[in-house]
Amino acid sequence: MPTSPPSISALPTAPSTTSPATFDANADAFIAALPTFRTEANALASNAYGNAQDAYTGASNATAQVALAAAQVTLASNQVTLATAQATAADNAKVAAQAAATAAAIAAGAAIPSGNGQLYKTEGASNVKSTTFTAATGRDYDCDTTSAAFTATLPASPAIGDYCTFSDFGGTWDTNPLTLNRNGQLISASATDLICDIEFATVTVVFRGGTKGWRPQ
Repeated sequence: MPTSPPSISALPTAPSTTSPATFDANADAFIAALPTFRTEANALASNAYGNAQDAYTGASNATAQVALAAAQVTLASNQVTLATAQATAADNAKVAAQAAATAAAIAAGAAIPSGNGQLYKTEGASNVKSTTFTAATGRDYDCDTTSAAFTATLPASPAIGDYCTFSDFGGTWDTNPLTLNRNGQLISASATDLICDIEFATVTVVFRGGTKGWRPQ
């Protein structure tokens, strides 16, 4: 640990040939003070060396601590990445388990639960959509953008497994695209609406949970 440096006593006036009357007295006093000066100077040198050694050791320790901190940051980053991957895997496993449980229940004769994407086909030309509307889960919509592009707003509070299907009824999505408004949910884990712009395409979006949102199929 660094210590305060010791003091050095001031030397008396040195003898000078320009002052012959005081030369002898000054010389005697100056020479008499030199042993004390030597002791004090050596003590100061030893203190300076010890403080320099402490500073070097402290700097070396600081460098080692910086390296350790960098390694810990890297480890923490890796742990975050692993935790994110595990959360994603858990979310996917949950979705798969819920879908499997629903499918098993239906196969055993149970009614299809509300909100689980039972397909309900729209019937007839009178049900073709040609202006902005809000979609309901489990429905298949023919969307005609021949006159103008418009927006279909996805359900606001979907359950995992819900889905909606949209088809290009007039073959004009390439010139007048249909926009799927995400309505507060994500689409493919992105806070961006989906633009349907492929002629005669059919797009089904399935809700995969809060972190994934709607997933186009």
